[in-house]
Amino acid sequence: MNKFRIALIHPAYKNIVQETLSIPLGLAWLSAYLIEFDYSVSCYDYAISNDIITKQLCNSNDLIGIQLHSIENLDISLNLAREFKKCNDNIVICVGGLGATFLYKDLANYDFIDFIIVGEGELTIKELADTLSGRITKSFSEIKGLCYKENDNFVFTGNRDFVQDLDKFPLPNRNSFEIAKYSQWSIVTTRGCPYHCSFCVIPNLWNNKIRFRSPENIFKEIIQLAEIYKMRKFFILDDVFSVNKNRAKELMNLLLNSNYKFEWACLTRADCIDEELLVLFKQAGCTTISYGVESANQDTLNLLHKNISIEQIKKAVLLTKKVGIRVRCSFIFGFPNENKIHLENNINFILQTLPDEVQIYPLFPYLGTEICNDINPNDLLNSDYTTWKKDALNPIIQSKELSRTDIINSVKKCVNSLVELDYLWLSTQNKKPGKYKSKKTVMTEFSPIQSLDNE
Repeated sequence: MNKFRIALIHPAYKNIVQETLSIPLGLAWLSAYLIEFDYSVSCYDYAISNDIITKQLCNSNDLIGIQLHSIENLDISLNLAREFKKCNDNIVICVGGLGATFLYKDLANYDFIDFIIVGEGELTIKELADTLSGRITKSFSEIKGLCYKENDNFVFTGNRDFVQDLDKFPLPNRNSFEIAKYSQWSIVTTRGCPYHCSFCVIPNLWNNKIRFRSPENIFKEIIQLAEIYKMRKFFILDDVFSVNKNRAKELMNLLLNSNYKFEWACLTRADCIDEELLVLFKQAGCTTISYGVESANQDTLNLLHKNISIEQIKKAVLLTKKVGIRVRCSFIFGFPNENKIHLENNINFILQTLPDEVQIYPLFPYLGTEICNDINPNDLLNSDYTTWKKDALNPIIQSKELSRTDIINSVKKCVNSLVELDYLWLSTQNKKPGKYKSKKTVMTEFSPIQSLDNE
C-alpha cells in the first residue's frame, strides 16, 4: 500500500535584501513530526530552487501544505496555491503559518484553498492527514485548529491548545531540504514571547506565552548538526533567547563541556542579560548579540509596552561591548507619537553607544499588532501591501508631526554620520548589496544578522 504523500512548500518571498538564507525550520519541524507517523514527506523551498516543476508536485502528492508569512508576501503564496489547484483540482491544498492564523476567515473564501491551519501546526496537520488518508474515521469538524468551507458555510473548529513540552517534538528534519544551498544554520529554542510589544505579531500569535525546549534537547540538536553536517556556526532565532537566564547558563555549560568549539549569535532584550551571563556567552562562543532597541525615547518605549528604560538599554549595549561581544541594535524611525526631536534622539543614542551593527527599519502595520489599529489611515502612504518593502528610506507610514521626507532625511543623516565613522552602509541604495566582512555596518533595508560572516 502506498504511503500518503505530503509536500510542504516555502514560497519565494520577495523584497528581502541581503538575505542570509537558512532552512525554513517551521516546515522542517512539521516534516519530522509527520515522518514519525510514517508519512511520505518532501519539502520545497522556492526561495532557493528555480527548477521546481509544479505539475510534477501536484501529480505526485496527496496533500500540499504552503507556509504563509506576513501580508506583504501574501500574494505570492496565494498565487502559488492557485497554480497548484489549477494544475490538479483533486490535490488538497492546506495553508498555515502566521498569515494563515491572522487571516483564516478571509482565506476560507478562496476556492483553491481547502484547509487553513490556525496556530501551531504539528498536531493539526497530522490529524488532517490521518483523516484524508483514511487512517482514522474522523470528521474535519473534530480537528482543532482547522478552518474550511463546507457547503458554502464557514467552519472554524476552534483554537488548539499549545503543546507545552516542546521536547516531545522530534528535532527538525533538515534533510528534507537541499542543505548545500543554505548559508546559515539557525536554531529555535522557544516558541512565543512573554512580552507585549505593540508593534510585534508574536504576542497575538502565541497568546503572550512562551514555551521552552530544555538545554539538553537544544544541545542534542547542536551536536547533531556538528557531527552530521560539520556545523560550527549558528544563529539562535528566538526573539528573547536569554529570557530565562538559568536555562541559558545551563546550555552554555553544555557547550563549554563539549568536544566542539562553536561560534553563534542571538537576539535578546537588554534587561535579560547581566555581566556574568555575558562572560559565559563569550566563553561559549557568542560572537554577536542583537538588541531590539526600537527607539531611544522613553515615551515611545512606554507607548510600545516595551517595559524597559533607555538607561537599561544603554548599559546593556556598553556592557556587551566591554565583554568583547559584537552588538547589533535595531531601530524603527517614525512611530505615530514621534516628532523630529525623537528622531534626533535616536541618532544621538547611536552615536553615543556606537553599536557594531546598526539596523534601521521603517514602521510596518503588521496584521495582528496593536499599533496597526492605532495608525491613522490617512498616514498610510502606500495601501498596496504587495509593494511594501522593509526599507527605511522608503517609509510607508508618516505621522502628524513627521512627514515621509522628515523620516527619510533623518535616516540619511544617521547613515552619513556613521559612514564618516567608517561604518559600511549595506543597502541597494549604495549599489553594494550582499554580505561583507566589515567590523562596523549600518543597514537601512532588512538584513539578517551579519556577524557570523565577519572576521
